[in-house]
Amino acid sequence: MKKSICLILLTVLIASSCSKEPKIVAAEAGYEYSMLLTDAGSLWLVGDNSSNKKQRLEPLLVEAEGVSSVSAGSRHCLFIKNDGSLWGFGDNRSHQLGVEGEWFKEPVKIIDGGVLQVSAGDLHSVFIKDDGSLWGMGYNLGGGLGPSESTEVNTPMQIVESGVSYVCAGWANTMYVMEDGSLWGMGWSLNGELGFQQSDFKSHVVKIYEYGVASVSIGYRHTLIVGKDTSLWAMGANVFGTLGDGTRVNKFTPVKIMDSGVASASAGYGHSLILKKDGTVWGMGYNKGGQIGAGDSNMNMELEPVHVSSHAAAVSTWYWHTLILDKYGNLWGSGSNDYGELGDGTTEGKMIFTLIPIAFDGENL
Repeated sequence: MKKSICLILLTVLIASSCSKEPKIVAAEAGYEYSMLLTDAGSLWLVGDNSSNKKQRLEPLLVEAEGVSSVSAGSRHCLFIKNDGSLWGFGDNRSHQLGVEGEWFKEPVKIIDGGVLQVSAGDLHSVFIKDDGSLWGMGYNLGGGLGPSESTEVNTPMQIVESGVSYVCAGWANTMYVMEDGSLWGMGWSLNGELGFQQSDFKSHVVKIYEYGVASVSIGYRHTLIVGKDTSLWAMGANVFGTLGDGTRVNKFTPVKIMDSGVASASAGYGHSLILKKDGTVWGMGYNKGGQIGAGDSNMNMELEPVHVSSHAAAVSTWYWHTLILDKYGNLWGSGSNDYGELGDGTTEGKMIFTLIPIAFDGENL
């Protein structure tokens, strides 16, 4: 009798283990879509990143296994696999995938191996290889890939030979952190995105900080910088209070927003999200559609950081929606949901962060 009970319990435990739902380990917000990476190495898409404005209310499987990290751009997505290879899919009309062809419904391999980090911007992409070199491809009219006679880089081009530890692609600009903690920027700085007031339409490469920078995030016309001392700095367009300094005045040099305790920052389209070391999330800037998750804001904006969530492990925003991954592996979303980009199976937007139940049983991309 005891033997039969033990066998039944063992069968139940095995069945439970086999049917375990994958846990989300990374969530990336794109233009009108989101990318979800699970602990099984599978990569999923919700929302729309196509050219035909198609609603996708259930997760679609992009890659079944072996994915280690992902970066969502406006309408293209790049991801790195466990072997260091770089892959991408989506819009390639400006060669932001670095290969020939206008649009890729399914992933295409870009680099065979050796890729450590990737960042997908609006119409260009950048990545760091394991030798510390920085590479980029795509649209280059503003010089986001560095000074060049060409307005479009069709295949991956080396930008920096070595020593790069972190990179972020924006709209028409790119910023990267060197191993010594210095911060560099290239491209346009029409609103102070690179820390100076640009008076022409030429490409610029500038050193912004000599040392002490941990990471950087570029939004639409503004930039957020996290220091190694966990301080937060901001610069650029500020018409919606995007920088969180209590004003609506553009800043052409970095201003300190938080003294300490900042883990990471994510800059969006006129808004900003901050993750602190204690797991709290703070938002500032434009909130008409709920993209910072602050509910109904006065004049649809917040001029200073407001607390919007807790227990967070990661936050990602881009245009009109924001995703939070909490420390338990749960997904929360706020903002626009016209194409199902929040992943809750509806097209209803959210003004505050709402728990998003995800069932990874959808079709292939």
